[in-house]
Amino acid sequence: MNTGRIIVMGLGKSGLAAIALARAKGFSVVALDEKAPNESTIRQAGDNEVDVNTRFSGSDLPEADFIVISPGIPHSSTMATLAERSGLPIISELDFAATFAERPIAAVTGTNGKTTVTLMTRMILGRSAVTAGNIGHPLSKAVLNKNAKFIVVEASSFQLERAPTFAPSAAAILNIAPDHLDRHLSMKDYTHAKLNIFQNMEERRTMVIHHDLLPAFLERWPGKNAPPPTTFSATNKNASIHLDTNGRLASSEWKLPRLKLPTPNLPGRHNIENLMAAAALAAPLLTPEELAENLSITATEFSPPAHRLQTILVWNNISFVDDSKATNPAALKAALDQFDTPVNLVAGGVGKNLDFSSCVTKADKIKKAFLYGDARHDIAACWKRSINTETFDSFRNAVIAAADNSAPGETVLLSPACASMDLFRNYQERGLAFGRIAEEWKSCGIGFEKTPRRV
Repeated sequence: MNTGRIIVMGLGKSGLAAIALARAKGFSVVALDEKAPNESTIRQAGDNEVDVNTRFSGSDLPEADFIVISPGIPHSSTMATLAERSGLPIISELDFAATFAERPIAAVTGTNGKTTVTLMTRMILGRSAVTAGNIGHPLSKAVLNKNAKFIVVEASSFQLERAPTFAPSAAAILNIAPDHLDRHLSMKDYTHAKLNIFQNMEERRTMVIHHDLLPAFLERWPGKNAPPPTTFSATNKNASIHLDTNGRLASSEWKLPRLKLPTPNLPGRHNIENLMAAAALAAPLLTPEELAENLSITATEFSPPAHRLQTILVWNNISFVDDSKATNPAALKAALDQFDTPVNLVAGGVGKNLDFSSCVTKADKIKKAFLYGDARHDIAACWKRSINTETFDSFRNAVIAAADNSAPGETVLLSPACASMDLFRNYQERGLAFGRIAEEWKSCGIGFEKTPRRV
């Protein structure tokens, strides 16, 4: 990519990292944001040559060769609208950064499970691998790391919708379920953005996709005489990577160790498939011997990250499980599949224009749903004929009521099926709040004396 003058839109983490990379590569940079607090964040890079406007409200953009746009900028914003009208090429920070990558990139996308598979893949690839994208550092920062042998990128649909040249060495789509429909206009648009992860790849076996998504892949890339992508499934033995009749890992595409799955630290179908995807991503980047050794270690030693079906407290035989990362109905359904005992469900938050009716198929798992947040009334209306629900004016009251409703042997499950930003900064903060409330409830011995106010 020739140097020149670029516009970086959005001065969050990815925007700042893009600026640092651009300057390191000799670009002249104009940095724009509509509501950045001040210029000091830009100056942290120690570069006074960047032209900064943190309160941009103009009707025209400065002259430039192309635009690097941060994933958090909505299409409806003034800057995004002006970018479209400018006629300049518009690329995501992900695409811009990948242009300068000198090490192989393994990329992961999907509606659910991205972070887990990203971390699994890094563990299989070894200590010289680093993570980037939606997890940890932006890719722009990772490509400047001279010590990295591999980069594992967690890629969102927001990043992939403007990634015309992104070409990872290996890439995986884990699943696609309704999400972010407040940003993407339709499921077709959302699916198209996810599939963009493969659009510049040449070798199909390094394209990894859940077997259920093969029709969507073949609709976009028919390739009648082309080999299929690598598929994986814990239930379909036609997949390239699957479980044999003895529950051992099997593959028609890669030489994988015959691991017995699930393992104690990776229970459930979702973790089996996460490990399959990670193995397929690492396979073309390692020798068969390295892959077998590292995959076996990962299967027995990997611990899923926090806030993903994490049991945080067991008291009086009542389990409190933090699944705060479940930010859409598909994630909630997957969580409920893991329980054979009654669940007192805490759900709600920002609905993202999603349809919650699919969760009704899991009604038999739910003793009662305790709903909070912006979406609580919409969810209650959707579930009222099938699930016992109650709405609350605060997250705290919903958690307390769920705990009070639980008998020994039951579970209080936080699996919100919604985004967190109505009440919390992120899903992590929501999960930590759930843990604090659970501990407070336990400290009272028999729960809270006061009955929470219902609304």
